[in-house]
Amino acid sequence: SGTPREKHILLAIGLVIGLYAGTIGAAGATLGMILLCTFIHYDVRTANGTLKFAMAIGSVFGFTIFVINGNVAWLIAIPAMICNMLGNYVGSGLAVKNGAKIVRPVALVVVLSYTAKTFIGFLS
Repeated sequence: SGTPREKHILLAIGLVIGLYAGTIGAAGATLGMILLCTFIHYDVRTANGTLKFAMAIGSVFGFTIFVINGNVAWLIAIPAMICNMLGNYVGSGLAVKNGAKIVRPVALVVVLSYTAKTFIGFLS
């Protein structure tokens, strides 16, 4: 549900996240969490859960394009997928139990680290 204004904002956020994650990839969910918490006023857990679904759908489409173009290193991708699943299982449990206490600091570290890496890349 939600107001028509909220629906338009959600569509815009979805487009921004999709464009960002499709081109840059890194920290797309973190960007999405910031946008959902700021503009829709979701709590951290609701934003995180909503983004898991949205990012999963987007990942399927992105994965399909990379497979079609032959850009997947399967010997690396399969073990990484298994470790990613384990990390998501543990991380989701921590987020549900601890909410914003754990999600906000981790998201902040990710955003700051990625910003610093990008800035250093521009200087090189």
